[in-house]
Amino acid sequence: MCSKTTKGRKFKPNSTKRAPTQPVFNISYTKLKGLRTNFADVESFLHSTKPSLLCLCETNLDSSISERVFDVPGYSTLIIKLHHSHRHMHDLCIYIKVGISCSPDASFDDPDPPYRCLRVALF
Repeated sequence: MCSKTTKGRKFKPNSTKRAPTQPVFNISYTKLKGLRTNFADVESFLHSTKPSLLCLCETNLDSSISERVFDVPGYSTLIIKLHHSHRHMHDLCIYIKVGISCSPDASFDDPDPPYRCLRVALF
């Protein structure tokens, strides 16, 4: 970077001053239509974009499938299996970046669970 001299004083452009970095929290969401068949794409997305939370719906998981199969380094996995015959494929999967405090919060959930609420501690 060059600096200009103005009457004997060095002048540095203001653009070199950087604002203090702020922690970034971002959420990604998608309707997946099957985690087993799309897991490689999910894993690639997590590694390339590094979202704080990745929420996936319609994962089509059942109780016979181990949750450990879908672990990704650097993320905790929260899989919510909704066992309602009229809600085919509406299971949920949430990837939470390690270090972020996130847990289900049942106080806001509907007793007939079409969705889930989470409590996230940002900082």
